[in-house]
Amino acid sequence: MDINGQRVGFDKSKVECYNCHKHGHFARECRFQMNQENKGRENNTRTITVETPTQNALIAQDGIGGYDWSYQAEEEKPTNYALIAFTSSESSSSSDSEVDYNSKTCVKAYDTLKEQYDSLSSDYKKSQFNLVSYKAGLESVEARLAHYKKNEVVFEESINVLKLEVRLRNNALDEYKMKLDKVEKERDQLK
Repeated sequence: MDINGQRVGFDKSKVECYNCHKHGHFARECRFQMNQENKGRENNTRTITVETPTQNALIAQDGIGGYDWSYQAEEEKPTNYALIAFTSSESSSSSDSEVDYNSKTCVKAYDTLKEQYDSLSSDYKKSQFNLVSYKAGLESVEARLAHYKKNEVVFEESINVLKLEVRLRNNALDEYKMKLDKVEKERDQLK
């Protein structure tokens, strides 16, 4: 086998065939008939067209200055970017330790951000649930309010009718008291 331009030896005696499960050859070299479960597996290759997006590489080097991003903001199609930074490394041991330190720092920062993201996602889901609950409660209260407003008119009319009846009865009582007083006076005069 060729790996990165170098010839590498390979011991086929340790290879197991996926077809007959014997050692020493690959399934494509197998002399036995293909198993039913493996039959046609090699012939089922399909060609699928894949749309390759435009990719741009942005390079930042020391001493060049800023990069004008303004024209990037006006593009309609989303574009994938890779940022490549070239730095001068005077000693390989210090740059290795910087890379290790930066990698650990990045991993810690990523873990922290992931925890914050998970926490915020959980809070968001809870708030969505609360929002649905509050909306259902509000609809219930609004339905009750509409029911009471409809009944308010009926109750006001009933109250007005009762007040009128009370006034009429008070007037009738006043008349009866006046008649009673008049009858008592006549009785007293007859005695």
